[in-house]
Amino acid sequence: MNPHCRPHTSAPAIDARIARWGRAALGLLYPRRCPFCDEVLGQLTACPACETSERALRHAVPRLAEGDHLLAGLSGGAAAYSYQGVVQGAVLRMKSGARACYGPQLGAAMAEQIFGCRRQNGVWAPSAGGRPPAALEYDCIIPVPSSGKRPYNPPGLLAKELASALGLPLAANALYKARQTPRQESLSRAGRLCSLTDAFAVRPGRLAENSRVLLVDDVVTTGATLSACAAALSKAGAAEVFAVCLAATPPPGAEP
Repeated sequence: MNPHCRPHTSAPAIDARIARWGRAALGLLYPRRCPFCDEVLGQLTACPACETSERALRHAVPRLAEGDHLLAGLSGGAAAYSYQGVVQGAVLRMKSGARACYGPQLGAAMAEQIFGCRRQNGVWAPSAGGRPPAALEYDCIIPVPSSGKRPYNPPGLLAKELASALGLPLAANALYKARQTPRQESLSRAGRLCSLTDAFAVRPGRLAENSRVLLVDDVVTTGATLSACAAALSKAGAAEVFAVCLAATPPPGAEP
């Protein structure tokens, strides 16, 4: 080889190298933390403090059983975790503790556990066909609108990472809250559904006719919010709506 000649480095390789350096620099300034216990992880891929507790709350079968939650107007639903213990803590930190940085990590957990996606060196690795087979069933990803006054939308953070993993377009602001509703915590399942009737709408031009939508939320409690969103999407022309959530509340009578 001519000593005055250097091997050519492609632009994508340079970009990937710069991205790695950037992640390393950010890691020094803002150490990566575990969303489930808030401990500093650094370069660890699993948290030694709460890995056992987190794994115990994973749903062996992510698909939600019929009757456990109200899924009116949806073709089905799935959740990565049971909404208890360290998972509940992670959701509350993301939603109420100003830990927006946990959104991508928790969204990645959804992609891995519900869809079987793989991530290598911080980058989602496509399957042999380019995308996970399950992604081929959907046309876009839409998050449930935020119900609080925080400057970010927790379901939107999850949906953004999920869209990256599945290689699907994200319609981040397609759904919006059309009217104010009372707090849902004190209402029954029937009361929640009634209070949320026509509470959501789709912005004009944000949803293609006959789209198959992957609807994303952080927690499914009764399913009333998902059902109300599905009604709005169907009214706007969606052919099918399937819901995926980070966690689901256990059905009545389930063991803690």
